Amino acid sequence: MRRSFFNLGVTPKLRYPVLSRTEAKDIREIPLPEKVVLLLAGAALFKVGEKVRTGQRLSSGEETLICPVTGTISETSPYKGTYGRSYTAISIKAEGVDEWDEELLKICKEGDIEKLAPYLSALPGKPDMERIMKGQPPIHTIVIPVMDKDILISTSQYLLHRRTEEARGGIERLRKIAGTARVVMAVPAELASIAEKTGAEVKVISPVFPCAHPSLLSREVVRRRKGMDREGVVFLSLEAVIGLNTLLGAGTFPVNKVFTVNGKDGGSFHVQARIGTPMKNVLEALAIQTGHGDRLISGGPMCGEAVYWDETPVMTDTDGILVQGKDQIQSWSDTHCINCGECVRVCPSKVQVNMLIRFLENGLYEQAADLYDLMNCMECGLCGYVCTARIPLFQYIMLGKHECERKKAAEVANG
Repeated sequence: MRRSFFNLGVTPKLRYPVLSRTEAKDIREIPLPEKVVLLLAGAALFKVGEKVRTGQRLSSGEETLICPVTGTISETSPYKGTYGRSYTAISIKAEGVDEWDEELLKICKEGDIEKLAPYLSALPGKPDMERIMKGQPPIHTIVIPVMDKDILISTSQYLLHRRTEEARGGIERLRKIAGTARVVMAVPAELASIAEKTGAEVKVISPVFPCAHPSLLSREVVRRRKGMDREGVVFLSLEAVIGLNTLLGAGTFPVNKVFTVNGKDGGSFHVQARIGTPMKNVLEALAIQTGHGDRLISGGPMCGEAVYWDETPVMTDTDGILVQGKDQIQSWSDTHCINCGECVRVCPSKVQVNMLIRFLENGLYEQAADLYDLMNCMECGLCGYVCTARIPLFQYIMLGKHECERKKAAEVANG
């Protein structure tokens, strides 16, 4: 990998919001919609017109999709996600009353962790429970970051304040599954006393973006610890830990998702909605209006993904929704790199972005990966934030990664 001739400077001081107990206000409950929408990458087990129950498996294969409502499948249609990813959009007309799937209830009653494995991996937060259960490669540390991926999202902090006991129960159950692995909760200093109540080992981190990113956190938790490397570190969201407690403790699958909504006026809400609720229903319930030219983002301002369909659903990995008015959107430019070096100075991964972009602009994705470490990018979005030429660097990088992964998958499929 080639390194830059630029001197690395100081990363912009973008701070995560740190919530106090009083700021973690009552959550806004979104009413159950008449229709929920689910996105499936694999094969569906049911057809249009068939009835499905809450907690029932809707898919086969590697991806497990759990039905969040009781109702009838009313429509299936192709859906194109970011970078052309293909999904099947499954629409379910909800009945309003949950009838729990008997198979799920039976497995929960038996307490067979092997049979519960597909459900564990489908919990809100999309935890990598298969890796934890198999322990291959060996795991020595499980990290629960309480600072979320993007700067305007405070979902995990809200959950720490309001659902501390459930988090404690989830950590106890996690330890039984993970064996001797450390369970570390990474928090800002202001939340350390609350984190201690969960029973996890507490690691204090700076609330400066992107210190909570897994790439940086994994380095921090293994620092000065002999025999530990970053390969043995696994990350779980706090919501996934709480979901683990719900599934193994209460014997029901958590069908609601907690997330942060940031409106055009700067207002922020902590929201709970049924998985599969279309985003337009969330915005309507919060009285957030959108018009022509506004932008709807799944995630936050640094590394979120714009969505073009207002029925895009709340899914198990939705941690935030951001609405930008058309006058708040920073326009991108098709200007070429002016070689100012700002992107290189702020990059936490020390990628030579000013050279990388030249290859990405011309579709030379493999060369970008081989020569300028494309795949080492941690996807924080800081390069695009500081770009003097207003080049959409983050989007170019994500497209390049997607194309490299797509080509690799095709080569594996073709032998």
